[in-house]
Amino acid sequence: MAVAVALDSLISFPTWIFRRLFILTGLFLIFQLSSLGQVVNDHIENRLELNVDAPFFSSTTTNCTVQRACVDESLTGKCMEYHNDQWFWFRTNGAGRYYINISGQQCRETRGVQLVVIDGEACNPKTYRVLSCTSLATQDAIFVSLDSLQANHSYLLNVDCYLHDFCRFAIQVGTKSAGIPVQLSSYQTHLESQAE
Repeated sequence: MAVAVALDSLISFPTWIFRRLFILTGLFLIFQLSSLGQVVNDHIENRLELNVDAPFFSSTTTNCTVQRACVDESLTGKCMEYHNDQWFWFRTNGAGRYYINISGQQCRETRGVQLVVIDGEACNPKTYRVLSCTSLATQDAIFVSLDSLQANHSYLLNVDCYLHDFCRFAIQVGTKSAGIPVQLSSYQTHLESQAE
């Protein structure tokens, strides 16, 4: 009888410890995830290169900040409200059409990301020419088509979250589209008419 009681206490003892360890581990992980720092490309001087037709690159806007000296809201109008942006860039191979593909969006408020494609010098808004400004308002896998890009030329990409959302997403620059096409907003149509 004493052996049976001792065995029962040994069996219940580890279960109690495992429950506590599981709870403590969960709390530790929550703390670690909430204290993650900014992504490397939070500032434009650390923008990440996206090689054409390379695999998708995964990122998050959590804890990102805005470098106000490197953006000009008058160029994007109501299309882009800067909140927690980050920077990428890519270089074209030949002239022609390229696609910015965005997938795997997981947003806290399900609003999706915003994307601005810029031709100009990094952090010199006076040189910026906005080629595309897109506020997605969706978490679908989408693509933005960029026509008539120059050969062997660098372009800036600024990604933020729509209406102050926080998102995880994957981005790729490609010669093929992936997802559904983004419908042109009236602002993007206005940008395209100015470029002609």
